[in-house]
Formats: sequence, C-alpha cells, structure tokens
Amino acid sequence: MNGLDAEMYIDVVINDVKSSFTYVNVYVAHLKKDVQVKIPHNIQKGQKIKLKGLGHADFPNDNRGDLYLTVRSITITDNPNDSGNNELYEEKIIMQKMLAVELDNFNEVNGYLETGWRVKEFKPFKNGCGEIIVYVLIEK
Repeated sequence: MNGLDAEMYIDVVINDVKSSFTYVNVYVAHLKKDVQVKIPHNIQKGQKIKLKGLGHADFPNDNRGDLYLTVRSITITDNPNDSGNNELYEEKIIMQKMLAVELDNFNEVNGYLETGWRVKEFKPFKNGCGEIIVYVLIEK
C-alpha cells in the first residue's frame, strides 16, 4: 500500500513582481519540519502543488504519500521589503495540525477543540491492516 496523501492550504505573497517565482516556507506539522517551496508567479487560486513523499506514512511499511498544497489566496505587494504579510502567512500555516486518530478515540482532537482550535477537514480511511483511521485537520 502506498502512503496517505495530505493536503494543506497556503497563502502566496508575491513581493518581487520582476521575478518569475517566489519561495514560500511551509511548516509540515506531521513531519515537524519546514519546507521551502518554489511557487511560479503564474499560479492561480485553487491550483495544487504536489510535494512527492511528504504526505503521511502508512503502517507498518512506512511508505509516504504526497503532500498537496492548495493555493488559497495570492497577494502582490508593492514593497519588496514588506515582510509583514509573510510573517502573517507563516503564522497561519504553523497553526494548522493534522491528527490521525482511531475511530473511537477523539480525546486528542477534543483537547485541541477545548482550547480554541476548530476542525477544518475530516477524512476517514482504512489503513493497511483494515482499521478505520480518521485524519482531522484543525486550525486556530
């Protein structure tokens, strides 16, 4: 079985319109690492970017799926030194978490919900052992 694909939404801020691309830093919570992604300036809202091998792992094989970044918004700034929008963008991405929970145990999710987090996406699937697991994307 291949790994499980993951999806995140990103906001693209273009500071230098003279360039043909911009770099966006994305925090991938389930891998606990930052990834720098090169975004072409001709990208459109709603378009997806595939990052191979950065999705969730299946068990017990530990094969990784792909991570799909969906462009939620595109902002063009006049000031190439304007980093305020980038800081806001990074804060939004950092405040998203993808949790894998067993169908009958939502204690971790409930703990986040009690502290102000909200559910953004909810996707059940069967893992390689036939057990039902639910991925819950939450954000604050």
